[in-house]
Amino acid sequence: MTPGDEGCRTQFSKLATLRERFEIRADLLPADLALAGLLDDLLDASSAAMELVQRSTRVVYPLVRTAFETAQRVVALATDDDYLGAGTRAWLYYQYKDAAVRRRTESDEADRWHSRRHEGLESGDRRGAVA
Repeated sequence: MTPGDEGCRTQFSKLATLRERFEIRADLLPADLALAGLLDDLLDASSAAMELVQRSTRVVYPLVRTAFETAQRVVALATDDDYLGAGTRAWLYYQYKDAAVRRRTESDEADRWHSRRHEGLESGDRRGAVA
């Protein structure tokens, strides 16, 4: 293990601790769920990369890229001036994308669904916002 490896593990441990302490609040439920999901994805990709790096750098590259892109999403969401709005849109989008994968539907339909829900949220119509 190199000093760099130890630094990665230390930072990973700090992030894992922060995730464990993260509390989902009722008034920010969809945004907090989206952020928690992104943090979990970041931890999963990072953990897998650290485990596999000794075997092959070829398999680690996609995991590191996923972790990096997820970290960018975490920062973008957590610092958005409209955290609740951005988080709700992200949560709805990921929920529908997950459902699309489960049903093997077109991703274009997921984008249309997301747009309809986003328009409903902006207009104040919350009745159909979470379908």
